[in-house]
This record gives sequence, C-alpha cells and structure tokens, in this order.
Amino acid sequence: MPAKEKISVEKIKQLADDIRTINGFVENHGFDASLFNVTVTPQNSANRMDWPLIGLFLSVALCLALILTKVFGEFTGNVSVGLLIVSLVTAIAASMCAHLRFNNTGVSLIFAIGVVVIIAIGFGVLTPREAIEKVEQLVK
Repeated sequence: MPAKEKISVEKIKQLADDIRTINGFVENHGFDASLFNVTVTPQNSANRMDWPLIGLFLSVALCLALILTKVFGEFTGNVSVGLLIVSLVTAIAASMCAHLRFNNTGVSLIFAIGVVVIIAIGFGVLTPREAIEKVEQLVK
C-alpha cells in the first residue's frame, strides 16, 4: 500500500472489529496467541549430510573387513594382534558414531557389546556358544 494513499475510516473500523474478533476467540477458546509471533524457518535437511551415520557405516564395514581378513587369512602372531587392535579401534569409532547419531546410551551400549562379541568370535577368542552365555550373563 503506498504511503500517500489514505485509509478510510470504515476500513479502520473493520480492521478494529476483526482484531476484537480474533482477541475474543483467543480469550474464549484458550488459544495461545504467542504462536502468531513464532518464526518458522525450514531446516535445509535435504542438503544436509548425516556424518555420524556415514562414519558408523564406514567403521562397521572396516571392522567387518578386518574380521573377514583374519578369518579367511593365515595370519598369526603380531599381524593377528594388530588386526585385533585395529578392529577394536574401529569398534570404538563405530560406537561413538552410533552415540552421536542416536544420542541414546542404551543403544550405544548394546551396539558396542554386539560389535565386541562379533570381533571376539571372529578372532577366535570366544566360540559362539561361549559368546551367547556371556551375553546372557550380562543381561541378567
């Protein structure tokens, strides 16, 4: 509306009546009028990368690759210990990424125990039966 144009008295009265109607509705129906002043800005989630989830997938894939390398390879001694240490480090990284992504300690703990059990089975530290028994003891 241009600044030089004058508003008629009738339009001002109509606007005042509309404002009174809205205020009456707000007061009579318990509507929170402060919601009118809330600014809503959409988060640009379509262009946002989920880095903790990407880190989780990469660290789990690396951990599984290390386990499969140990299972199907003929590694003994220092190489086997090195693979075990690196796989445990990737398990820690995966657990951190899971915690960052889901922000839930219970999920992170279950995930960490699961990955460590898989590593222990893959490296021959535990048999699957022993792993199940250990997990049952933890649950009790």
